[in-house]
Amino acid sequence: MRPRLVFIVSFSWLLVSNAQLVDQHDEAYDKTCSAEGCVETKTEPNIVTRSLHECSAGHHPFQQCTISNVMLDKNKKTFLVHHSPEVEELHVSNTWNIISTDDPFTCDRVVKHGFVFLFYYYHGSSNYFHLHYDTLIPLYSLLRDHMINGHLNDDVLLMPSVETSRLKIIDWGTDAFSYKPDAQPIWMQMLSVFGPESAFLPLSTAVWGMENALWGSDQEKTICFDHLYLGVPHVDYSSRSFMSSYVEFVKEQLGLGNLPLPSTPKLGLISRSNRRRIVNEDQLIEVVSNAIESEIIDYSGLSFREQVKLTHNYTIIAGINGAGLTNCLFLPTGAVAMQLVPFNATNLNFKEFGELLKSRVHYLEWHCSDPDSSIMGRGVTFENADTIVSSDEFVGLLFQALVVGINKKLIE
Repeated sequence: MRPRLVFIVSFSWLLVSNAQLVDQHDEAYDKTCSAEGCVETKTEPNIVTRSLHECSAGHHPFQQCTISNVMLDKNKKTFLVHHSPEVEELHVSNTWNIISTDDPFTCDRVVKHGFVFLFYYYHGSSNYFHLHYDTLIPLYSLLRDHMINGHLNDDVLLMPSVETSRLKIIDWGTDAFSYKPDAQPIWMQMLSVFGPESAFLPLSTAVWGMENALWGSDQEKTICFDHLYLGVPHVDYSSRSFMSSYVEFVKEQLGLGNLPLPSTPKLGLISRSNRRRIVNEDQLIEVVSNAIESEIIDYSGLSFREQVKLTHNYTIIAGINGAGLTNCLFLPTGAVAMQLVPFNATNLNFKEFGELLKSRVHYLEWHCSDPDSSIMGRGVTFENADTIVSSDEFVGLLFQALVVGINKKLIE
């Protein structure tokens, strides 16, 4: 019996030691003295625990990691982990500065859950497709466990960031968040479905400590996190249940959860202004006008909420491959999305668009087969060429759309 007793005691000691390694904090007190005596006040602890990490395949970047006991040093533009040099070798360290230290952390603020993620931003603008595909949808997948009735928990801080270039270190000086409160850009309109601006701390020195800044405080030089989530996970874009959940979440947050369904079939044809335009869009609308109520859609200049609300008015939306087509996610249930693909556009992401839209609506795809229908200017590739869409083939596509889903029910 003695060996067995020794084994149990030893095992218990190991459990206690491990718990101390993970959970132990140094308690600190400030002493204030007066004529009446001295009072000790407990301050935020200096975290001395070893940082632990767990990683899996990510969407963007290619690794998604959760790290415990992390401190953001805003002055050094660095995330510090404690006594974990192996974390410096993680793929996410190529995007966000992560350095191991043996020094204890002194925290101006402590947050339970911090989420650090990227979004597409290039020369003062973003891309509506990539904002959904690379940021909002996988971020929603990650945040669902930290919401109650669609509202983010108070113990969460969201930290958007921008790459200097693809999969390179982030741009700590980005101007993506340097905007006036009444001029919120489209990317912040979209990110705001997750919470008010007070739930965010953009990783941008351009807005930290500014007078009347929306974020940050000169008094908060260091922020400590019990758990820091870096990057976003892989998601199954083909999952109907997941994508429907995402769409309903967005609509609810935008106050568009109970929009009435269209009473008759209606076609919208997306117009583009810079490249991959439909040259004969007016002709196409005229050709189908006797068969269905139809009009050209121009999403440019509309807010995120306005785009989602407008999209709900149609039972069919057609558009050439491009960001505006992403709005088809917000079509009524049973509606039809029609993607038009330019001639020989093998490098376009039409397959990703197809996978995304099939998860939400009935989906049709048309490929231009006539090279003479591509309008090629100097330096223009087939992928970005303007296209003359065959009116006969477009009508054939429309008739396919009218015999499925909500259109079939409305016609019957």
